[in-house]
Amino acid sequence: MGLFDKFKKSTVPQRVNGAALLFCPESDYKNVLDQIEQMFKIEHFGDGNHITLRQCKSLVVITYSFDSTGFGETKEKEKQVMAPLLDITETLQGVITFGDSFTFLNGRGQVILDKEGKSELDFYMPAEFPVPEDWAKDAPAESVERRNKSMERLWEKHVYVASWLPLLWEKAEEPGRTVEEVCARAAALLAISLYSESRVGDHMSYEEAREFVAPIIEGYGAEKFFSPRERAYLNDSESTEQTQIQYTWQYENLWVMEWALGLTDDLFWPDRICDVPGSVRLIKGYSTMEELLSAAKLRPRKELLEQADLIFRLHWACVDARVMGMASPQKLDEGVVMERHRALFWLAGCDGMCPWDDVDLST
Repeated sequence: MGLFDKFKKSTVPQRVNGAALLFCPESDYKNVLDQIEQMFKIEHFGDGNHITLRQCKSLVVITYSFDSTGFGETKEKEKQVMAPLLDITETLQGVITFGDSFTFLNGRGQVILDKEGKSELDFYMPAEFPVPEDWAKDAPAESVERRNKSMERLWEKHVYVASWLPLLWEKAEEPGRTVEEVCARAAALLAISLYSESRVGDHMSYEEAREFVAPIIEGYGAEKFFSPRERAYLNDSESTEQTQIQYTWQYENLWVMEWALGLTDDLFWPDRICDVPGSVRLIKGYSTMEELLSAAKLRPRKELLEQADLIFRLHWACVDARVMGMASPQKLDEGVVMERHRALFWLAGCDGMCPWDDVDLST
């Protein structure tokens, strides 16, 4: 057979068979089949060409066949088959694969991922159906508004977060943390962070590190501001290096306190650690608690709750990616995100205005 013989039109039609898999987020097979029946009218088979569809939860198995007398006709009919299948994929917000099942397309026919790991998209956000109408029927309106605002920002940043995550039910009009509480927490975090850095970074002995932070503790009167765990850590001359490293992360919490107190406006995207020397300079510019209180302008609880809602969802995205064996989305630093989760939940008074040691970091 010559090179171009396969393009010649045959006088005897040949049956061409094909298959596709359509993955969609709709789990109710009746809804899926309703959409398919509306588009394909599958009770009619037309002139002998036919489409057969089977569905198992969120996976639709599609087989199709048609008569063809040559390569050109086959290609044209494959296009005719693909067009409505891509339409239904778009309608169902799904993903479809044809032939070898290694190339995944969206409803617009764009390659999401092929077997070589290539994509025609700069980003891909999986579709998800809206939560049930009664999902938040008893929640305060502001809780839903906060969640929606967070989800819009995350969508703009191309960060996928499940739509069904819980709401923060706290109300902005209710009493929150006082400026005195936040200044006290900032002073405690400064002392803990500097002590930890002295131990693990400068390799000071326990006695040397305690002596180093003593003037800071005394200047702010911070001894009474430490949480039970912090006090136990400071009094433990045999703390491990791992524990000391863990407490150096408190600089991240200190930065958030400084933001909440109006000492900085830079609550940056959490893809990097904070400016550690800068955070120390910010607060040490006010060497006593009286000076710090005089300079502080605590942000409204509404703003704190909005940031708490956002970081909660960002933390979920980081954990979800890690569990799935993937990198955090948009270069998020999970360590920074987790500490910011702690600081913002405490600041916003989530979890019933709980003590510092009891902030719930679950996602």
